[in-house]
Amino acid sequence: MATGTSSVTDTTSHAAAAVEHEGMIDTRKMGVWTFLGSEVIFFGALIVTYLTLHNRPTSGPTAHESLSLLIPTINTMILLISSVAMVMGLAALRDDNVKGMIRWILVTAGLGTLFLILKGVEYYEHSQEGLTPAVNVFGSVYYTLTGFHALHVLIGVLWMLAAVGLASRGRFSARNYIPIEIMGLYWHFVDLVWVAVFMVVYLIR
Repeated sequence: MATGTSSVTDTTSHAAAAVEHEGMIDTRKMGVWTFLGSEVIFFGALIVTYLTLHNRPTSGPTAHESLSLLIPTINTMILLISSVAMVMGLAALRDDNVKGMIRWILVTAGLGTLFLILKGVEYYEHSQEGLTPAVNVFGSVYYTLTGFHALHVLIGVLWMLAAVGLASRGRFSARNYIPIEIMGLYWHFVDLVWVAVFMVVYLIR
């Protein structure tokens, strides 16, 4: 009889632990969604500021004169492809294919790095043409908006490299994929913000 009672107690304890684990997952996801919600507000404010100020009469380069579509279009394709790679990485981990997850996350990080390199090339071309953050109002709001987004891309790339390091030491598996899912949510957010920035900055001039 004592053995049966002990078995029931163990089962109850495991069930309680499972419920507690699920609650922890929900809490982490809720925290990420709350953070991303605040980021939406911040980026929304930057975009509204850009739309309000970028065409104000001023001396120096204007949006129409300075911005071209080539590099931004390539960067848009890079980030869209990187989102697919992130999805593939998470899918591999859910299948308990840690090596596959590492490969896909490295692809995503590589694409994010390529985005930053091309953004640096674009900034260099702007500087050669006289467009700097201090040249006029357009330069200020343009570099603030696109630079803040580039910072988020950099954070995402560093996050992915750290995740790859942890994965190589066995920290993630099909039973512990939530941290990678959270990282994926952040990266998809960064990609969606870039689509908005691309349309507002480069298509509406």
